[in-house]
Amino acid sequence: MYSDVHINDGYKNGFRIFRGTNYRDYTREYGSITKLISFESSLLCIFEHGIALIPVNERAVAGQGAGGNVYINTSNVLPENPKIISDMFGSQWPESVIKTPYYVYGIDTVGKKIWRTDG
Repeated sequence: MYSDVHINDGYKNGFRIFRGTNYRDYTREYGSITKLISFESSLLCIFEHGIALIPVNERAVAGQGAGGNVYINTSNVLPENPKIISDMFGSQWPESVIKTPYYVYGIDTVGKKIWRTDG
């Protein structure tokens, strides 16, 4: 669930208003969500048996020109389908996922592997 988008110089604080329609539910195909980590301008979602990258306020390229790319904002804050980074590794324990300045490390106790990602 996410709050309304903040509007500069607005009277009301958009970060404090949560609506019932501002909600995104993801499939349990990779197990339940163990941990959410803010990583650059996205969310790194750690499932029990997978890792996904969820862009926040993703912009789509509408065209290109001499001045560079032209972007349009999508209407959704969170996409309907996350970008799956790994469907083999994840973590069942939130304490086993560590964020460093450059990478996110985790331990998959089911696969008996240590994994690392930079998104």
